[in-house]
Amino acid sequence: MPDGGKIEFKYDALNRIIERINANDTKTVYTYTPRGELESIVNYQDRGHGKVLSAYGYLYNAKGQRIYQIKEDGDLTAYRYDPAGRLIEVYYPFTDKKKIADLKERQFYGLVPQWEGPTDFKIPKLNLSWEEERNLAEQLAELSNLLFEDGKGKKDDCYLNPGPNGLPFINHLMLDYEDQNKLSNLYRQLQPWGIGLNLWGKGYWKEQFTYDPNGNVISKKNGWGEINYNYDVNNQLLQAGNRTYQYDLNGNLIREELGAFYVEYEYSPENRLVTARNNSPFIYLDRSFVGEINYAYDALGRRVSKEINPEKGNKGNIEYYLYAGLGTDVIVQYELEVHNNKGKGKGKGHDPAGELTQIQEYYYGNGFLLAAKTIDKPVKHGWGWGHDPLKDVTFYHQDVLGSVVMLTGHNGQVVEKYKYDAYGVAYDGKFDHGLAGMGRNSYGFTGKRYEPELSIYSFAFRDYNPHSMRWLTVDPIKHGLNWYQYCGSDPVNWVDLWGLVYLPEDVDYGQQVITETSIRSNIAKHAASLAGSKYVWGGEDKGGVDCSGTVYYSYTQAGISIPRTTAQGYHNLMEKIEREDLKPADIITYSDSEQDGKVVHVQVFIGTAIDRKGKIVEDAVINAGSPKTGVYIVSLEEYLSWDCNKHLTPNYGTLLNDQIVSSNKEDDKIEQKQVEILSKDGGFPYKEEDRIKQK
Repeated sequence: MPDGGKIEFKYDALNRIIERINANDTKTVYTYTPRGELESIVNYQDRGHGKVLSAYGYLYNAKGQRIYQIKEDGDLTAYRYDPAGRLIEVYYPFTDKKKIADLKERQFYGLVPQWEGPTDFKIPKLNLSWEEERNLAEQLAELSNLLFEDGKGKKDDCYLNPGPNGLPFINHLMLDYEDQNKLSNLYRQLQPWGIGLNLWGKGYWKEQFTYDPNGNVISKKNGWGEINYNYDVNNQLLQAGNRTYQYDLNGNLIREELGAFYVEYEYSPENRLVTARNNSPFIYLDRSFVGEINYAYDALGRRVSKEINPEKGNKGNIEYYLYAGLGTDVIVQYELEVHNNKGKGKGKGHDPAGELTQIQEYYYGNGFLLAAKTIDKPVKHGWGWGHDPLKDVTFYHQDVLGSVVMLTGHNGQVVEKYKYDAYGVAYDGKFDHGLAGMGRNSYGFTGKRYEPELSIYSFAFRDYNPHSMRWLTVDPIKHGLNWYQYCGSDPVNWVDLWGLVYLPEDVDYGQQVITETSIRSNIAKHAASLAGSKYVWGGEDKGGVDCSGTVYYSYTQAGISIPRTTAQGYHNLMEKIEREDLKPADIITYSDSEQDGKVVHVQVFIGTAIDRKGKIVEDAVINAGSPKTGVYIVSLEEYLSWDCNKHLTPNYGTLLNDQIVSSNKEDDKIEQKQVEILSKDGGFPYKEEDRIKQK
């Protein structure tokens, strides 16, 4: 920190962070559930002796999914999931600005008229309380001021009625007694001296998602109506509302348009965004920018510069980024204002003609951005920090996903607060007005850099659009089955740190806490990803696997070291359990009565999944049957019902024990032996690769 300023951390016996004290005397306290999930984050003034600046409490279901978020002011957000674990419903506090952000989004997708002047919004009768009606009127008035300059244009009435297929404008959340009690206890952790949690009579703004079998959002509903999304066979978004999308042969988004308005994108041979042109006066109505953006990258693929060239005026901006070593975190950002033709003029040599206007220095710890030092007009005022080294330092505060939710200044005062919807749209705070990247905070959802001219987030290896809920380009490492999908359609419980692969975020302030729930989820995810692969005897990757290979691949991809053995070998290693105790990542072995009880087959239990017909399957397993059937997802009940399997007896067990995790000994060496068994009736043959025998 500047001039010796310190940020202090305290940890518990499990090496989880429990306290952080900033140099501005703000203090953050973290608590965890018995299962290791992050339970609460409370930010205090005066090293914990002052008032609560902000606080977040989280409640989880039996699957480890977050189902409620409660804040220090008693505002509650609720999440609901389908059996496949995808987010399908979110309930936001009605008094949030989420409903106004959704109205702006409908205009962006061409689903409401383009208003011509300062508009007098007429609100229909919506069964609102007096407080809720006043809140809506105030936010609509603010929206009108954002859209139009004062005193210009016509004053037309705009009647706001819920659109086709819309949800009820105001919703009420029904909580059972157990959840109410848990939330009340959790709230007392956030406000120990408060008056208690009161959820009586509060209204909620509801958002609802539906998906296709590939996990693409095909409709989004709220009180304003419905937005429909259409895709091609490559999972590329073709249309959202009335807005259309086009791609190049590499699968990169190259154009989106609505009538005469468009945004164009160009890419390098490495599929990195290098140029974007925007002719829309309001991109998601949060910042007026028409012009061109150019990006440059270093040899490691890191973004090192951004050139902003407005269409009008003779001033532009250039930002340069420096990194620490081989990492992907920006540690210094230089900002220049250039004064020549559209910002492209050159001075002596090859330097842009302009003025260095600002330098931002960033400080990191425990995997997160902790603070930023702003140096304005460094050429005029010098490089020193003066008598108050923290005067221009801003401290960052994050939520469970690592999203920046609050900034505090050198005296511990709140500088800014942010709110995000489930997929990352910032609907409250400076991002709402597009001031990020202009000498202010540039970091938002999951801690990533926000590009206000395009309303996208810049990750280390590609860019994400929170409005379309999709990546602009395909996954560079081709992780999973849908390379545009963000976090498996569950942005509440998963994060993608670099734009490569999403992970369960059981967060310990930037350090992922490895819990049994997250391990099992990761193993099951890798097992399910094998669906559609070829059956290859002895195979152990997506190029082809046999039955024991599915176990080996799933566990090793999740970071669990296990030996490459046979179905019999895994049977010997597993700890026996009952069928009703099966959890994702457990295994099922099969003894064959026609071979004196020999174990001839093994499967990984993955819980709820989607089969090859697009149907949601409960109690699913990944089955590598034979070259004829390949690798596929099937329910355990259905598999056991097939006539060809009547001579098989299932055995249930878990490999998540000390024996298997540490096993890699000499006696695990194996020799190859193939035993092939085919079904007698020719229905669904299975094939056991008992190809290896322990010495």
